[in-house]
Amino acid sequence: MREGEQMGREYHFVTKELFEFVEYGENKGHLYGTSFDSIDEVLKHGRMCIVDADIPLLRTRKLKPFVIFIKPPSPERLRQTRRNATIMEEDFVELEEVSRLIEAKYKQFFDSILVNDGLQDACMKLCSVIHQAQNEPQWIPV
Repeated sequence: MREGEQMGREYHFVTKELFEFVEYGENKGHLYGTSFDSIDEVLKHGRMCIVDADIPLLRTRKLKPFVIFIKPPSPERLRQTRRNATIMEEDFVELEEVSRLIEAKYKQFFDSILVNDGLQDACMKLCSVIHQAQNEPQWIPV
């Protein structure tokens, strides 16, 4: 833990047997992640839980999320909007390729797809999609 962090506030340590997580990783020999229980706790308080996780981990018996895929615009548009950033040409190509692969492989899991074609516009679209997901009935397979 870092200075100022507390057990039970930023972190909740559990045994490997109790390690039931939506997503997890390892850092310096310690496993970490987002637990199903922590998501349930957020939902119990009437709040929305936003999780950035690998797609295969999302749809489980315990979790039926509304999945929004945020993909980059075309490389040409990226170049226009990121002119002042120090991004290499290979990075633009790789970003588009990875995005295309994710979409091709997991499109069936997406409830919505947004193109990040500018921060303000993308945020407005994201808020609109979230509002729609919260306020309109959703079909969820069981």
